[in-house]
Amino acid sequence: MNRIKDAFSAIRAEDALKAGTTRFMQAEIQKASAKKRPAGKRIAFASAAFAVLFFFGALSYISYFTPTAFLDFDINPSIELSVNRFGSVIEAHAYNREGEQILSEANLKYKTYQDATRLIVDAAVGGGYLRDEAMISVTLQTDNIDEENQMLISVESSMAAAVSEHHIAPRAEVFPVSAEVRIEARGQDVSPAKYLAILALQKVDPAATVDSCRDHSIGEIRGLTREHHGGAGEIESGGRQASGGPDSDMGHHGGGHHEAITLP
Repeated sequence: MNRIKDAFSAIRAEDALKAGTTRFMQAEIQKASAKKRPAGKRIAFASAAFAVLFFFGALSYISYFTPTAFLDFDINPSIELSVNRFGSVIEAHAYNREGEQILSEANLKYKTYQDATRLIVDAAVGGGYLRDEAMISVTLQTDNIDEENQMLISVESSMAAAVSEHHIAPRAEVFPVSAEVRIEARGQDVSPAKYLAILALQKVDPAATVDSCRDHSIGEIRGLTREHHGGAGEIESGGRQASGGPDSDMGHHGGGHHEAITLP
């Protein structure tokens, strides 16, 4: 009888142990699940944060490599700089072999447009293109009217500082142009300043073409205009020209006009 009682007691103890073990396992599973939920939330939060960072990173990348202004330099080496909203050069294009030579000597990409201006002047002087009485024409095209005047002043200042270091006194003009003029000029693969000079020449010499004038400097093209126009095409004081110059309807963008100046 005692053996039977002991046997039943053992069975009950075993059942109690199983039940206790089951409750313990259930409790542990619940704890584990409770721990997993915050981890899942952390992963979701981290994924969302990464997505946000990726989005803004991509936006910053696109913003950096989107040009908002175009600076064109024409000494006879002709170069166009694409400038982003941060004032850095993101692309440089040469219109002719002389421009390619300048770009091979001066690393302009990712420089500020002020530093790029100085480097272009340095390379042009070193190559014998820029000297006393030579003409350097710079045009700016941007849709940001607020920054236009500041950029024009900065370019003038950078050029003045650069030529002063070389102790030369070239003539220079810096003026804004419209997007239409820049696009037309780029389509002809000439700088906007040279394009406007050619248009002025064509008014007095219809036989003149872009191709026939492509290799001439702006000074030479304007000289031809004066010859055909009896001197009326001479650049007047204040950087104005009788036709097709910086102040022509096609060339003027709006805002303050920056006159032809003698540097330094």
